[in-house]
Amino acid sequence: MTGTSLGQLRKYLEYLAHESGIDVVYSYDMGPNTTDFVMPKLKTIVINMHYRTSVSHAFRLAHEISHLLYGDYSSQNLYHFSPLCVTSEERAAHVGAIHLIAKYVYKEVPREYRNYIDFMDILGLPASFENMVIEELQEL
Repeated sequence: MTGTSLGQLRKYLEYLAHESGIDVVYSYDMGPNTTDFVMPKLKTIVINMHYRTSVSHAFRLAHEISHLLYGDYSSQNLYHFSPLCVTSEERAAHVGAIHLIAKYVYKEVPREYRNYIDFMDILGLPASFENMVIEELQEL
């Protein structure tokens, strides 16, 4: 991802959350099967540091931020992270997360140098994200 580390990306996302009035809590107390979640009315994201998934913490954080920045959460009290695109809200949060990350990582990188395979590999994204990633990287 063009020299950007996951640590740098996470710091950027934490800054974005802070500037947007979103609290981020990293929990080390939950089990490996408990997903990350966002409480929209409290503008609070909880990232389970023990959640068993190949998807990076940075992408999961961007996903939850996306729910709060772009989602219509008036009817939901809680959103749980899922690497699947089961609902339209989850798919929209995935696309929003890809957009947030790509905008930061590739801000000065011409389209022809944006490698979607590296992007997906570094973030631990499943193959089902391929079309979403390709589309977002081309649209930036």
